[in-house]
Amino acid sequence: MTASLRTQVVLIDDEAALRESVSQYLSLYDCEVQTFASAAEAINQIGPSFKGVVVSDLRMPTLDGMAVLDAVKNIDPDIPLILITGHGDIDSAVQAMQNGAYDFIEKPFQPQRLLTTITRAQEKRHLIINNRQLRQTLGNTTDMQDCLIGQSEPIQTIREDIQRFADVDVNVLITGAVGTGKSVVAQCLHSQSRKPPSNLVRLDCTNLANTNDLPTWLQDCEGGTLVLESIDHLDTPMLTQLTDAMQENSTRVVGTTTQADFPKQAPVHHRLSTVTLSLPPLAERGEDIGLLFEHFATLASLRFNVALPEISTQDVAQLHTHNWPGNVYELEKVAEQFVLYQTRSLAQLMQPQDTSQTPESLTQQVQAFEQSLIEHALAQHGGRLADAAQALGIPRRTLNDKLQRHSIDRGRFQS
Repeated sequence: MTASLRTQVVLIDDEAALRESVSQYLSLYDCEVQTFASAAEAINQIGPSFKGVVVSDLRMPTLDGMAVLDAVKNIDPDIPLILITGHGDIDSAVQAMQNGAYDFIEKPFQPQRLLTTITRAQEKRHLIINNRQLRQTLGNTTDMQDCLIGQSEPIQTIREDIQRFADVDVNVLITGAVGTGKSVVAQCLHSQSRKPPSNLVRLDCTNLANTNDLPTWLQDCEGGTLVLESIDHLDTPMLTQLTDAMQENSTRVVGTTTQADFPKQAPVHHRLSTVTLSLPPLAERGEDIGLLFEHFATLASLRFNVALPEISTQDVAQLHTHNWPGNVYELEKVAEQFVLYQTRSLAQLMQPQDTSQTPESLTQQVQAFEQSLIEHALAQHGGRLADAAQALGIPRRTLNDKLQRHSIDRGRFQS
């Protein structure tokens, strides 16, 4: 077995012979090892940007492994720490794992076992660092191309219209089928303007029947943007009330609707649709599908803290041959499932479902989700029950019970 990543190891042990032998062995497998006889000296070399793994003896003079654990967690709680323990220190090692240690190795140990544990810990550390960098990139972006993703002609036109009208106090109507991204466009209109970021209020008009609060909501986001989602659910008296209130307020109103002919239904509607942006279905944005899928898969890997699976040629073909009746919403759901299940192809995830069957109960949906999480943990850890149980945060016996309940064969996950 070889380490798939360039592995950085800080090795702390007061025994010179052990430091030398372990260091030499790990170096054979492309590990970059720094050895220290003193825990205090090692801790001074570890900072928040440390990208590797710490291996420390549990019993040492002055500062022991538990003190190293506390110090490392203060630097970065996600730095993996592996403890080397004697036979009489098992209880302390278990306590250390409950306090956040990654794992422990009992003396005497085979170097191969230590390498395997270090490699798994390094992969976890690598994933955490990548996710942090992605979060920072996504969180700091102000580029509209990162908010409204795509290179197709319809999306480029929408971006141009947003730039054109973002700083014009004109009411905007956004039309498009369910899942085409109307809320995203409304957000972009506000974020690309000079209006204060906090002066954005969203209201779902499907829940606003017979309300007299529209003038109040306009006042609450004075000088900002009021987004009325599903604005076609407002009856004519409410729309009249809204337009009358708008004459005394500087708030811009952005309405969204799935009805393309909404502005033609009554004269009062024209005042809410000075500018209309029509969003195309995903099927008409073929060149954007791959970009959107990659974006949603990346977000899912951040949310669930798992690695991004590789997309095969067959998967890419599947993305472009599907007609996407649920538009971007459907694509986002498939991307999340692709990341969660890991071992399933897009063809399996996108099989048409029989909608004539009775919908699943909440209990059935929870059980199905639990099964998918267990299968994912087993896939991530090569079918090893102990590692999968630890990742799931449940006892191994409980995991065994759940395998039987869900009829999961862990053998198909063993590497």
